[in-house]
Amino acid sequence: MIKTNIDKLQEAAEKQAEHAKLLDEAYKKCFESALSTQNGKCAFQLLHKLSLWDEISDSDTSESLIYKRGRRDMWNIIRQYIPKKVLAEIEIYKEHEITIK
Repeated sequence: MIKTNIDKLQEAAEKQAEHAKLLDEAYKKCFESALSTQNGKCAFQLLHKLSLWDEISDSDTSESLIYKRGRRDMWNIIRQYIPKKVLAEIEIYKEHEITIK
């Protein structure tokens, strides 16, 4: 059987999609491991805070908006790997903030 260029491109796209799926699963396992401890959850709470995810500001320059958008986009990528329960603990309830008494 002769493979056309379209067939070769489709095979390459399928291999790339399978690789992306395997990589996604590997990342989920890494995040699951990191979030299995209180210290890991505290670290992600800090990443959330540093991302400026919750910051509201209406008097920004275009440069600062771009900067903040980049930080928020990074958290947006990270949060897809965090289980919903832990994500709520971090973003809504802020249960894993370190407090010094």
